[in-house]
Amino acid sequence: MPMREVRLFNRCVGSRVEARRFCRLARLLLEEELGLSSYVLHVRLVGTEEITTLNERFVKHAGATDVITFDYSSGGGPGGLHSDLVICLDEVARQARRYHTGRGSELARCLVHGVLHLRGYRDGRPVQRRRMKRAEGRLLRRLARRFPLSQLTPKTRLRS
Repeated sequence: MPMREVRLFNRCVGSRVEARRFCRLARLLLEEELGLSSYVLHVRLVGTEEITTLNERFVKHAGATDVITFDYSSGGGPGGLHSDLVICLDEVARQARRYHTGRGSELARCLVHGVLHLRGYRDGRPVQRRRMKRAEGRLLRRLARRFPLSQLTPKTRLRS
């Protein structure tokens, strides 16, 4: 029987993400857009300090990054995925400001980018990066037509 599990763990105090909507988006991406029949995807939302530590320890890159993937799949074939994604919400907010997008859209981009890495896409060389960006853009456009990305991160009210 195929395993289908998406779980979200938000480790960022003060940063809200709509967990049910995020998991629904992830399932839509995995099942309907990528055709996966079996998956376990755990997503941890973290801050700059934690992503920097993980990036330096496991990827051997200095500083923060937006998303890191950990693939635990073991010969499950092309239909399976067993992985963790770690997404830095501070980087999501920075990139949303930099590229003039919403935080929900940027969070969705990190999800898609991480899953594409798990499906074998690389972005280390310019040719690989262009191929990955095209796939990322195509998937994001398709998801955005079916899912309101802005609803992933609720508007927060300032206290008076």
